[in-house]
Amino acid sequence: MDHYVMDAGGLIAYLRKESGYDLVQTRLEMAQQGQEVIWMHVVNLCEVYYDVYRRGGKGMADQLLRDVYRLPIRFIQTISRSLLQEAGRLKANGGISLADAFAVALANLNNAKLITADHHELDIVETRGDGRFYWFR
Repeated sequence: MDHYVMDAGGLIAYLRKESGYDLVQTRLEMAQQGQEVIWMHVVNLCEVYYDVYRRGGKGMADQLLRDVYRLPIRFIQTISRSLLQEAGRLKANGGISLADAFAVALANLNNAKLITADHHELDIVETRGDGRFYWFR
């Protein structure tokens, strides 16, 4: 069974039907069928929430949460010591945001690929061999 971690950009692309959303949709369909597992840390979900809040206000952002929690994504709401350490290591190595460090760390700890299109921040992580990625564009 394949394992993935969703980053904020992947979920936003899916919700807005942006370029590459069909590849994200395929991963979600596979997870719905029980053939794959997708995790997402709430730190990364917060990025999606505040993006929608800025664009459409609290009501729209709260509706987003209700809708997103119906998706076949396992939301991680805690920060274990190992997650803290791995995210800290990735952030200390430079080039990525703290939220992206959490997403990559969660993927690394679960032997998963990160669903992302954030080449501008994560190409350097891939080049260093610090993560595995499922690029949807």
